[in-house]
Amino acid sequence: MSVLLQEKTKPILSVDEQIDKLKENGVTFKYVSEDNAKEYLRKNNYYFKLTSYRKNFLKKEVDGKKVYIDLDFAYLQDLAIIDMELRYLLVDLSLDIEHWTKIYLLNLIQLHHEDGYEIVNDFLDSLDKNQYDRLENEVLRNRKSIYCEDLINSYPDLKKYPIWVFIEVISFGTLISFYKFCGERYNDKMMSKDHFILKMCKSVRNAAAHSNCIINDLNAKTTSLSTSYLVKRIGKYRENFEGY
Repeated sequence: MSVLLQEKTKPILSVDEQIDKLKENGVTFKYVSEDNAKEYLRKNNYYFKLTSYRKNFLKKEVDGKKVYIDLDFAYLQDLAIIDMELRYLLVDLSLDIEHWTKIYLLNLIQLHHEDGYEIVNDFLDSLDKNQYDRLENEVLRNRKSIYCEDLINSYPDLKKYPIWVFIEVISFGTLISFYKFCGERYNDKMMSKDHFILKMCKSVRNAAAHSNCIINDLNAKTTSLSTSYLVKRIGKYRENFEGY
């Protein structure tokens, strides 16, 4: 037997075995019958994802085994639905933010009397060879896309892209890097702060778009990120404003 096979200690469980496993861990079926839970696991969700929300509940020790406290299968269903709705909302918000970022940049270069070509060329010159090659590959991968092939084929030389075309064919990540470049170009400190928030937006957007769980662990100190001062300040402003 190979080492890889020896490391496979968790066998795949049938739906019946999944229900038994949940019961062993203290999950109750007061509000959803076991039969309906099995149907849900067959047609609406899958065990691995659904049970990830269990991390939001505390455990206690019973007969030498740790089991969940007051955790019903219905609660896991509710959290899965809330998480789904949240992901849809986050994707919508991030698309709006990406769109706003493009509008802001286009208005900004007009304010600074840019011709729209030089700024793209200067940004590309600021990249090292590996960064430039990755960006070029990123753009060229889409030259057969029905959505942007005409744009890309119209500009075979990446360094001759006008900004209004450039921002249409680059990824959100590259757009954020370009946003930072523009902030440094115009010595705009607020744009540098926005750059950090945009990076967090991209991270959340990617998680939501790939259907990763967002609220599977809401316990304290389970995030690697801290809320930026700018976001806290906006929140405080809204709190004071709504108090009038």
